[in-house]
Amino acid sequence: VVIQKILPKNITDERNLRRSRLGGIKQLSLMAGLVAK
Repeated sequence: VVIQKILPKNITDERNLRRSRLGGIKQLSLMAGLVAK
């Protein structure tokens, strides 16, 4: 039961990390584009 509770959370955490990383990259590229302009 404990493993079943832990596994989904780890999976969602990984997805959240990937989303946050992609979001950070997008924000950086947007800021870089603004600076370039």
